[in-house]
Amino acid sequence: MSLRLTGAVDHDIERILEDNLQLFGPRQFRAYTDLIGQALQRLAADPRGPGTSARADIGPGVRSLRLYAVARRRGAGSHCVYYLPPEDGRGSDVVVLRLLHDRMEPGHRVTSARHDDQEWGGTPSGSKP
Repeated sequence: MSLRLTGAVDHDIERILEDNLQLFGPRQFRAYTDLIGQALQRLAADPRGPGTSARADIGPGVRSLRLYAVARRRGAGSHCVYYLPPEDGRGSDVVVLRLLHDRMEPGHRVTSARHDDQEWGGTPSGSKP
């Protein structure tokens, strides 16, 4: 399956990685870039796989994957990917809506990204981690 990233998640990834580089340096920047890439690859391969959760509390069809589940250790990643699997998105794409810090309330942020994507369309992945 292929991924489609919304404009909101493109912005999230850019901001997170910029902050990571400034706060933790180039080594951690590379590690977190790799971790985000692994999470996106995992979603493309198996959007309902281990570590993912249905998030009906946010909206119909929305699912999430915490980065620490990808890293296989708690505390290794403090962000969560919110997405729509293919049957709940458009076509056969996994639509990645947002990448938010665990402390952020996702409801409105994910809902608005979903609305914006349906209105304007997202970007195909490939250039992002």
